[in-house]
Amino acid sequence: MVSRLAAIVLATLCMVSVSAQEPVWQADFAGPNGGFSTYNDNEAVSVTVAEDGGRPILRAQTPGEQKLEGPRIVTAPVLPGGIRATIRAEVRGSGDVWLISLSRNGWLYSRTTAALTDQWQTIELTKALALADDRLTICLLTRDVGPMALDVRSLEVFVEAAPAVTDVAVPPIRIEAEALAAYAKQVREVAGASGGAVVAGSDFALLGGIPCPRTSRPIYLFGRARMAGPDSTWGVVADTGTGSQRINTLAGEDTRGWQWIGGEPFTPAMAGDSFRLQLFGPRDAAGESELDTIVLTTEADPTAEQLASAPPLQLDEPLLTVGRTEAPPALDGVADDACWAHAVALTGFTRVSSTTPARDRSQMRLCWDDEALYWWFRGEEPVLRPEMNRIGDFRKSVEQRDGQVWRDDSAALILDTGDGLFDLFVNALGTVNDSRMGDSGNMWASRDESFDADVQVASAMEDGAWTIEARIGLASLGASPGDGRAHAWRFIAGRFEKADEENSAWNLCAGGMHDPSAFAKLNFAQQTPGAVVGLPDPLQPGANDVRAQLTGAAGGVLLGTNVIAEGPGARRWSFGEGDGEALTPLPVEREGELRFSYALLDAATLSPLLVSPQYTRSVRSTTATVALETAAPWALLVNGERVVSGASASADQPATVFLQKGVNAFGLELQGEAQVRIEAGDLAITAADPWRVAPEDAADLSAPKLDPRGWEVASGPALGPGRFRFELLWEDTHIFPNSQPALFVASGPPQHITIAARGLPGHRLEGYRCHMWLPEPLELVGATGYYNTREEQPEFTIERAGDAQIDGAAYAHYVVSSDQPIPFRESIRILELFNAFLAWRDGAQPEDRDYTVHYAAEALGGSIREARQQFTVRPMPPLEGVSGSSGGASSAT
Repeated sequence: MVSRLAAIVLATLCMVSVSAQEPVWQADFAGPNGGFSTYNDNEAVSVTVAEDGGRPILRAQTPGEQKLEGPRIVTAPVLPGGIRATIRAEVRGSGDVWLISLSRNGWLYSRTTAALTDQWQTIELTKALALADDRLTICLLTRDVGPMALDVRSLEVFVEAAPAVTDVAVPPIRIEAEALAAYAKQVREVAGASGGAVVAGSDFALLGGIPCPRTSRPIYLFGRARMAGPDSTWGVVADTGTGSQRINTLAGEDTRGWQWIGGEPFTPAMAGDSFRLQLFGPRDAAGESELDTIVLTTEADPTAEQLASAPPLQLDEPLLTVGRTEAPPALDGVADDACWAHAVALTGFTRVSSTTPARDRSQMRLCWDDEALYWWFRGEEPVLRPEMNRIGDFRKSVEQRDGQVWRDDSAALILDTGDGLFDLFVNALGTVNDSRMGDSGNMWASRDESFDADVQVASAMEDGAWTIEARIGLASLGASPGDGRAHAWRFIAGRFEKADEENSAWNLCAGGMHDPSAFAKLNFAQQTPGAVVGLPDPLQPGANDVRAQLTGAAGGVLLGTNVIAEGPGARRWSFGEGDGEALTPLPVEREGELRFSYALLDAATLSPLLVSPQYTRSVRSTTATVALETAAPWALLVNGERVVSGASASADQPATVFLQKGVNAFGLELQGEAQVRIEAGDLAITAADPWRVAPEDAADLSAPKLDPRGWEVASGPALGPGRFRFELLWEDTHIFPNSQPALFVASGPPQHITIAARGLPGHRLEGYRCHMWLPEPLELVGATGYYNTREEQPEFTIERAGDAQIDGAAYAHYVVSSDQPIPFRESIRILELFNAFLAWRDGAQPEDRDYTVHYAAEALGGSIREARQQFTVRPMPPLEGVSGSSGGASSAT
C-alpha cells in the first residue's frame, strides 16, 4: 500500500510541475445550467445560463430567506490527491458571496466573504486534497441571511506548484507535545507522560509549528493520547493561505487509557512547511483529552514499541551537527577549503554573563575525519582596520605554549567527549593554551595544563578581522566521532576581545566561559550543507526575518524560529535549498523583552543541523526617516553599517533607519550635490545644519566612536560632493530623579533636578549645551555643577534663548552651557552631573494640573543633536519651614 501511494504522489508531483500554470478543470457554462445545481436542493434559488458580450455566464438569484443559499457544482474532477488545488472564480453582482469547497477530507471555507459589485472581481480558495481525493464540490453561497444576485464568468481549478521533495524514508521521530504547545495554560504535568507533561483540553487544545518532512513518500503521524470520549479527535490542520483546513484526523479506540492513535497519510504539498495539531471535542466532553507525544514517520504500520522508542527531536536544547570532510583543510587561516563551505556556522555570539549581543561579529565552524577535528574561527575587529589607527589595541603577545593566551585577543573551544573534558585557547599568533579538566562542575579550578593535545594552528589577519584554522588530533583526546559514542560530545565556543574588553560565546554562559550549564550538544554526521544564520538587528515590533545563507543544500533545509510567549503559531518554518537562502519570520507583537530561538533541520528527515540557545533581546520601535534628493550616486551609513545606496535618489522615497539608544552616527557618501532631511521625533536635520566633512583617512565615517571634532563644517544650501557626518542622540541625557508620576515643585524656593551629561564613547563633548523648554509660569533660575573645587569641573551658565511653541503651547527656551568639554565615562560620576533649579515665577499661581518640561542636548556646534525628551512637573502648595540643603551645590545665574 505504501509503495502504491508513493507512486501516486510522485506521479502527481511530476504532473503538477508541468502543468502548474494551466487549469486542470474549467466550468462549461454553455450546457444546461452550466452543470450547476443549488446547495441543499433549494428550489427558491434560481440558477440559469445567460450571456455577457457573447460569452456564456452563470447567473444565480437567491431570495435571502435563509443562510447558505446559492449554486454548487458537485463534480469538478482534479488530478490524483495529495496536492493543493486552488479554485478561482470571476464574479460580479450584489450582496456578499462565500466560496467554500468539499472533498473527501472535508469542507474548507474562505476566511471572509466577498462584497459583490457591478465590476468583475476574482475570488479564490486553496484546498489541500487527500491522497484518495479525485473530485471537488464547489459552492458560491450566502453566509448570512440576505439576498444575492451573482454572475459567474469563469470557474477554474489550478494545481499548486509542487514543493521540492526527496525520495527518502523517514524513520520514526518523536516530539514531546508540550514542546509545541501553542498555549502554556494547556500544558499539564502528568505522571506517566514520557516528558512528564502533556497538552490537554476538553473541547480545544493546540500544538503549533510542527515541521513537515520534505519527503516524496506518504507521511504518517501518530500520537500517544488519552481521549475524553469517542467524539474527541485530534486533527492535522494546514494553513493554505486562504483558509485553515483539517487534512487528517487521528482517532483511536473508545478507551480512557493511554493509546497510540493515527490517521490517513498526507504529503508536504498538503501540509506545507509546517502544520498544526488541534483537538476537536464536544463542549460537554467528560473531562480532558491529553496528548503526550507525537511521532512522524513514513512507515505505515510501526509497532507501539517502535513508536515509544523513537529518538526525540529536541528543539529546545542547543546543538550543532558537524559534517565529515573528504579532504582535510590546508592550514593557512583562510576558509577557502571545500569543507568550510559545507559546514554549519556558529554565529550570533552573546556577551558572557549577559543577554546582550556581542559588539563585533564572530563565526566558528567545525568539520571532522577519522584523524582529527578541524576548527575555523573568524572574528570581526574594527581596530584592525588601518584607517582606525588603533592596531596597537589588538593584543597578540603570548608566544609560549600554555601561556595566558586568554589575555590576548583569542578564541576558545571547550570539548566534553564523554571520556574527557578539554579546553583550548588560541590567539592570533597561533599560540595554544590547552588543558584537561577533571571536574565538570568546577572546570577552571581543575585545569591540568601539563596535558598537551595534538594541535596545529595557522592564523591570518585581514582588514577588520582575524582568523585561525586548527587541526586537533582525535587520538590525543582519546575519543573519536566514529567510535559509537558521538552522542556524548558537548561543546562551548567563545571569544576574548580586548579592544572593547568583551568576552562572548555562542553558548549562553552565565558566570564565565567555563560554565557547566552552558554546554551544547555536538552531533557528527557524514555530511552537512553549508549554512550561515543571520539574526535581525535590531528587533522591531512587526516582521523580522531570520536568514540562512545556504551552500550545497541539495535536499533542502527547514529554518525555524520560535518565540517563547503565550499564543498560537509561536514556531514558524521555511524551506530553502541549494546555494540559496531560507528566510523565516520572527514575529514581534510589542516592545519589551523578547525570548526566542531558531533551528535548522534537514528538510527530508528533520535531523537537526543547528539549534540555537534561547536568546533574550530588548525590542524597541524607534525609527528615523532619511529623505535624499540627488541625481548622482550616493550611500547612507549609520553606526558603521551601509544601510542603503543608489545611483540617484528621490525625496519622496525616504529610507527608514532604526535608532539605538545613545549616539546614532549618520554618514553620507555623495558623488554630487544632494538635499537631505532626517526626521526623528521632533528633530529635522537638513543640509543647512552643521554636517562635518570627513577627511580622506576616515574610512568608516559613521563609526559611533569616531571623534569628528577636528573636521571641517560643511556650508551651503546643499551637501556634496564629498563625505559627511552628523550625530543624532536618542534618549542619551538622563534626568534624576525620574520621578513618577511627576516631579513636585512647591511655590517659593526652587526645586533642583539632576542632569547627566556623561559624554559619548570616543568623544569629548565640546560646546556642550542642554536645551530646556519650560511652560509658563515655570522658570529656570540656576544651574551648577558639584563642589566647583577641581580644575576639570565645568562651570555651567544659563541664557534665555527666546520663546517656542510645542504642541500648540507656549514655552520659554533656556540653554545651559558648559565651559569645558564633557568627557565620556562608562558609569555616570559626579563630574558628569549638574543641577538645574526650577521654580514658579514670583506671584504666579500655577493651575492644579501636570506641566510638561522638554529637554535635549547638543554639542560640537550643533553637529551632535538630541531629540527632545520630557518629564512631568506637578505644582505643590508652599512648603512650611525652611527648605533642605541642596547637597553642597551652589546656584549661579
